[in-house]
Amino acid sequence: MTKATAIFVSLLGLICPAHAQSEDRSEEVLPMYLSAGGLLNDCAASSLTSLGRERRRFCAGFISGVEESMRLAQETSQNVGSDVICAPPNVSARQLAEAYVRYANQARERLGRPAAEMVVQALRDTYPCQEANRP
Repeated sequence: MTKATAIFVSLLGLICPAHAQSEDRSEEVLPMYLSAGGLLNDCAASSLTSLGRERRRFCAGFISGVEESMRLAQETSQNVGSDVICAPPNVSARQLAEAYVRYANQARERLGRPAAEMVVQALRDTYPCQEANRP
């Protein structure tokens, strides 16, 4: 190996880690470790930037997934407990996210709790079932 090649390889080794460190790592959060406060930050991100829009889509998708899981559990379970919700059939993921933001802003002392737990509470409070409408 020539001296020039050795220098080039050495410099390349120095440049690559610097580039890898500069990449955005904001979405490398496992949802099972996501706090209610972290989800609130994603939901309230600015829609003026591409990163903010991406975070808002993550929020809406996360909350929509929790809602769908709750609905599926209601439909397949004979023993329906307090996790019952009666969201309108045409509710959008964005509306679910807005309901979460309102709830989380009023329950700031619990933002350290798991995000999914707070989403369940927000959806129960926002979309309660009347006794006649319970699944």
